Amino acid sequence: MAALAADLGVGRTTVDRSVLTGHASGFLNVDVDLQSATDLSPFIEALGKRIVCTHSGRSGRRYWVRFVLSRQPKSPNDAIRALARLVDSLPPGHRRHWSRATHREFDIGVEGRGDQHTVESVLDLETLKCVTRLGASLRLTAYPPSEDEGTNRKAAQQ
Repeated sequence: MAALAADLGVGRTTVDRSVLTGHASGFLNVDVDLQSATDLSPFIEALGKRIVCTHSGRSGRRYWVRFVLSRQPKSPNDAIRALARLVDSLPPGHRRHWSRATHREFDIGVEGRGDQHTVESVLDLETLKCVTRLGASLRLTAYPPSEDEGTNRKAAQQ
């Protein structure tokens, strides 16, 4: 279990920007946040290499994990549906961790791009049905343009 804790980065948050490659649309990724009264390590283990765990630890008396797909989808719809398929594919013993979680959330990350004033993405009805069926909520997290993009834009203007 200690080895798993080390692999999962228990007690610290790490974000690998290579997982957050983004697209011209400004879509970065969809994080899944789970909180539970019980240890979520078996749930994360069951998902295996299909996900990247970006946080695992405790917050007070609650266990908390955050993960993303290991392969970057092109849209929030693709990401949420793929994550729902992963949860649905788990054997009942591991699926129970999802059902017993006190907090289940799909967090859609978007980033401003250059001179864009808006970042838009439509969640279709099938995606919303997946979220509802899994008893999850949706969050939208918007980030300012990355410093790299600002630097690249300034260099192009000179």
